[in-house]
Amino acid sequence: MVHHLEYNYFNTSKSRTDWKIYFVLLQAYFFSDDGATLEEIANTVGQSVKTVRTHIKSYPAERIAANKMRKAHRYKLSTAFIQELEALASRHTMP
Repeated sequence: MVHHLEYNYFNTSKSRTDWKIYFVLLQAYFFSDDGATLEEIANTVGQSVKTVRTHIKSYPAERIAANKMRKAHRYKLSTAFIQELEALASRHTMP
């Protein structure tokens, strides 16, 4: 699935930072009930919280699930986007 994410969504003008953030959000989807905070994402990708916030705000809303129940909001990829990636992975093989 990671290869499909990179191949189908990052062989464009997306930056290396975008790739890193999406990868953390993918991990948050699979390994965290609530998601990852902006601070956790920033520490993982080596960017400031402000930079991570700016990048996440630029992503299509349907790709990101935001849990705003806590003071520090938590983010992960949305179930709909994961399903889209799984469908891509099942239809295609990598070149």
